[in-house]
Amino acid sequence: MRLHSPKFEKKLRHAVRKTVRGSLELKREFRKANKFRKHYHLMLLVRPAISFGFAIFIWQMLDKTGHPASALAMINLWAFVFILIHAQRLLSRLYASTDLPALTLLPITEPTIFRWELQKFFRGSLWSLLDLLGGYTALAFSSHFTGPKWSAVIPISVVAWAEVLALAALCVAYLPRLPYQLAASCLTVIGFALFMARNLVGSAVIGLIDRCAPSLNLLLPTKVDPILWTTKRRN
Repeated sequence: MRLHSPKFEKKLRHAVRKTVRGSLELKREFRKANKFRKHYHLMLLVRPAISFGFAIFIWQMLDKTGHPASALAMINLWAFVFILIHAQRLLSRLYASTDLPALTLLPITEPTIFRWELQKFFRGSLWSLLDLLGGYTALAFSSHFTGPKWSAVIPISVVAWAEVLALAALCVAYLPRLPYQLAASCLTVIGFALFMARNLVGSAVIGLIDRCAPSLNLLLPTKVDPILWTTKRRN
């Protein structure tokens, strides 16, 4: 769905650049605003690196434990955190998005604005799909999947991603007052702290997840474990 005209935007950008070049004050404002743009471009580089690092961690966990269930438990924990993150993102996108004041001034209906914001939410959630795809790919690679089993990696990743989004939507619909941002931030900080101290506590954390893997895979949301539990590690 589009609420804009590419031709109009192109002409507007040229006009804005011409106006900015003719004003020192506008140039200073442009430099300040451009910092946020640089931050956005930096995230485009950092975010795929996080997905790649997560895939490497899943591969290392399976290599150390020899149990696919343990690696799957880590993927399920990651997915659980993203349920909270996506719930907060969905709330912010629908009720506190920065473009809502401008959209409400346009001659468009509220359902159209809703679909527009929901579309932006789905685009932003594709990073978590990349995380899941990387995690399941690493799990499949380390478990020596054969050709037929490799064909199931992408569908499993998409189903798990769709389930995370569905659970996030249910949280927003029925439990909108829960502190999703606080919970997601706390879990993210804990994960970052464990990553920084991986040389000290990494083995202990992997051992704990390995021991709790059956319970985690039973209680946490993504339920693709029957497919992967049947895969045995080849030495």
